[in-house]
This record gives sequence, C-alpha cells and structure tokens, in this order.
Amino acid sequence: MGINAPTRLSGSVTPATKSTGSIRPQNVQPNIVFIMFDDGGAEKFRMCGLVADALDYALTPRINEMRGYGVTFQRAYAYPICSPSRYCADSGMYGFRTGCGWVIEPTDTFSGDPNQKLIARAMRLGRNATDDLALTENVHGYSYGWFGKDHMAPDSGYTTNAVNRKWGRYVGMQPNAGALPADGSAGHYHFTEIFATFGATPTTTTYGNAGDWPAGGPYVYHQAGTPQGYWDGYKVWSDAVQWINGRTKPFIAKICWNPPHAPFEVPPYTYVDDVGSGATGATLNMISSLTQTEMTALDGGGKSPGYRPTDLTSIAKVYRANVEAIDTLVGALWDRMSVAKRDNTVFIFWGDNGTVGQAVQSPYNAGRAKRTPYEMGARVPCLIWGPPAFVTGNKPNPNYRVSSHLVHIVDVFPTILELCGANPDLWNPGGAQKIDGRSLARILRDPDAPAVHDGIYTELFDPLGATFNGTIPIQQNRWVKAYRDAEYLLVELASGVTPRHELYRIDGTIMNGPGQSGLRGYVCDPLDNLYPLVNTTGNDAITARFNTLLAAMQGVVNS
Repeated sequence: MGINAPTRLSGSVTPATKSTGSIRPQNVQPNIVFIMFDDGGAEKFRMCGLVADALDYALTPRINEMRGYGVTFQRAYAYPICSPSRYCADSGMYGFRTGCGWVIEPTDTFSGDPNQKLIARAMRLGRNATDDLALTENVHGYSYGWFGKDHMAPDSGYTTNAVNRKWGRYVGMQPNAGALPADGSAGHYHFTEIFATFGATPTTTTYGNAGDWPAGGPYVYHQAGTPQGYWDGYKVWSDAVQWINGRTKPFIAKICWNPPHAPFEVPPYTYVDDVGSGATGATLNMISSLTQTEMTALDGGGKSPGYRPTDLTSIAKVYRANVEAIDTLVGALWDRMSVAKRDNTVFIFWGDNGTVGQAVQSPYNAGRAKRTPYEMGARVPCLIWGPPAFVTGNKPNPNYRVSSHLVHIVDVFPTILELCGANPDLWNPGGAQKIDGRSLARILRDPDAPAVHDGIYTELFDPLGATFNGTIPIQQNRWVKAYRDAEYLLVELASGVTPRHELYRIDGTIMNGPGQSGLRGYVCDPLDNLYPLVNTTGNDAITARFNTLLAAMQGVVNS
C-alpha cells in the first residue's frame, strides 16, 4: 500500500485489567446519548491536552461546560476513517472481525453480518436469548433511536440503515450531506433525510432545492414548517430532542452530526429555538459574533450561510465555524432535554477519526491526519458525562476530571451494555462472539480504577467484507496496522513495502529521532522515525520496545 496510498487503521486495544462485577446501581436504568463527532481530531480541541494548539482551533464553550459533569479522556482513539469507526462502536470488535476496514462507498454492497450482535440487537436479546423482533418490551425495556449520519451501509437505495441493525427509529442522512442527492448543490442545506421505523418501509424527504445555494449564497433562512430552510445539523438536533423527550421508558439515542465534514459550507449564524423542554421560540446563536463577521468577510466579503470557499485558508475557517455550531447544538441538546431525563442520562461524546486534511492547521501535518495510520489519523476527542450514580465529578467543576487512560471507540459497545445492565449470558452466551472492547464503566465511577488497555491497535484494509482467516481474505498488500502504548507508536505498512515498519515516540515530548525535527510526537514526522535505530549498537531499549509492540500487535490479530 505504501505511505502515500490510502491507508486503513482500526483502533482497539489489549486489556490490562478486566473489570469484574457490575458497577450499575441496583434498579437504576440510565438513558444513553452517544454523540459521534465527524472529522475532527484531537488537535482541534484544547481539552485533548496536546502540547501545542493548532492555529485556529475551535472555541467550544458548551462542551467545556459539560466537562465539569464528567471525565475527559485525553488519550482516546478511533479508526482513521468513518465507516470502520462506526462499526467498531456498534459492535465492540476490530475491523478484521467485522469486515469493515475502509469507508463504504455508494457502489459497495457491504452492509455487515446480520448475525453480529450490535448495540441495539444485543440490548434487545431477551430472557431466552432470542431477538425481540416485534419491538415489544424486553428484559431491558429500552427504546432505541439513531439520528443523523449512518454510513454503515451503502450510500444508495435508502433501504439499508440502522433499523436493519435493530434500532427502533432512524432519522438521518445516508451517509454524508454532500452525497445524496447527487447534484452540485447537495450539502448541509440540500440533503435527503430518511425516516425509518422497524417493520415499515422507509420514507425520504429532500430538503432544499437544487441550485438554491451556488457559491456565495443565497441561504434560505429557516422558517418553521418550511422544508427549504433546514440546515442538516439543526434538523438532526431537532429530530433527536423531540424523540428523546417523547420517550416514556429508558432509551439509547445515537446522534451523528455531519458537520464539520465536507462540503465546507458556512453554517447558520442563528436558528430558531423551537423544540424541546422549555422551548421559548427564542434564537440560538449558532456561532459567535466574531466568527459571524469572519464568515461574512470571506473571499472579498458579502458572503452568507451556505457559501463554499475553495482555498484552504478559508476552508479551515469555515471548518472551525462548523465546530462552533456543533458545540452550540451539544449545549442546546442538554438545555432542551427535560430535566428528569437529563439527570438520568449518560452522555458519550467521541470523534470518529482524525481531522480531514483540508482543515489541518499549523503546526500539524495534513499528510499525517485522517486516512493515515499515524497518531493524527486516530487520536480523537472523547468526553463522557452524566449523573453521579454512574460518573464521578458530576457537578460543574473548573478543575474537570481528566483521564490519561488509553481508550478506544471499540469500548463504546461494552460500556453501554454494562451501564444499561445487559447480561452477557443472554446477549453473548458462552462468549461465542469475540468482543475486543472493554467497558469503561468502572473508570467513570472510580478515578483510581486500573486501565483497561495496555495499548491501542488500529488498522486500515481492503476489501470490504474481508476478515482475518475468513472466506474473503484481507489483501496483505492493502493492510496497514498500528499499535501504540503510552509512549510509542509502531506502524506496520502493507506487504511489499520496504522497510515495512516505522516507530515513533508519541508521549508529547520533543522528538530526538534520527532527523531531530523538533516536532511533537503527535505529528509522527518522517524525520522522527526511530525504526532505523532498531537492532543497532547502543539502542537496546528502542529495540526492546519495538519487539514488544510488534508482539502485541501480532497477538491482537491472532486472538
């Protein structure tokens, strides 16, 4: 495959300690809101604790507010690209088990193994370990809703979506705002939304009109009940809040906003605040006044929401504005949930991959971000907050609780199941389905809890549907793997590449590799590749670490 070829990286880890015993309080069933942030790596969020701020990093006052209610994980990982991360979160398994090691394109047929126990199906398995196909009350008594981007199935056809994976309700865009319908103005203001419920034929609604938003506008402002005025980020928020507040039993909601993913369009400046608990008909200020002024002044001025710049400097500014807008909606989700529901809800905020190259800013390296196996490709923001029965530090606290534990999006599946009280003897009798993730529930409750992972495994591969030792083999010349511990990252390139391995120090210190680039370990600059030192005189410690990481990587794949 080579460094310059598309790469695939799956993130996961080998456990250092397996928690024993449930941490779930007796007779308490929490709600779960799982928010997946699209195309934003760790360097875009100051809360991730990197040693250098990216130029033009986004201000996220509402997410920062939520930090006071929970735990910020500063060493969190995902796959370096979208679809595998989503399978990883929903299955608790690495890509070489699920068959998803790369993005699912419109012409692909892969839609996963229907026998895999994904989040909703695992929760729906009842006392007799059988699927509750009729969506009646089961042993866990939960409702399941997915809102926004799916991208775990092909882009076309509209018929395969989260409902096929046993979610009770799906309302969203399949997969990215710019992909459907396929015309030049498709994007965050002109998109097709799918509405699906279990047992019914999906329906679709197209918002916006083709040609309404050529470069520079105009933007048709939101008017309640007028489909031509929606921005996809707001629509996902509105759908989710109304569904959440309408639940009469515990629920699991997955919210996948598409912005700041491409196309890079100026977000709304304001929006009507017209849904949810206590809604007043007031106005949401989606981005700050300073950012509004900056957006209007783009490329000579006179611009408006919906404008799409083409130069990288302007794209980075628009990207940052979209992060601000999503931050506003995270806060508005909190504000508009009923207090009773909010006070019994665990919120999980996790990035799906590193920052897309067009939006990477100095001092970071666009060539080492999304779609690559390096640190910038897989290290993402992660914040989990909720009520004191499940998460410590659950009141606004300027000191926040910060964890340096290595965690990965593969851990979402077992964490949700443990928090909700799903019995493994029912959903996975005898451990028949291999689960790579480890529940973070104990870490959420106990600041002194031991780590669940010693290292993080990631990968990128072809073809879709291929599994390790499966009937469809992974192409060895298209399989890139990586394994990282707290200090070092080992990259194993595809077969046929010489040298096949790279080794980087990633603990945040200044590098002292062969090239002495002086860049931070997060970047994994080629000059800082330590592999040339392996098996050379005087470098026994580096050689030993390389061998340890390589053995751990091989152990994961062979497990």
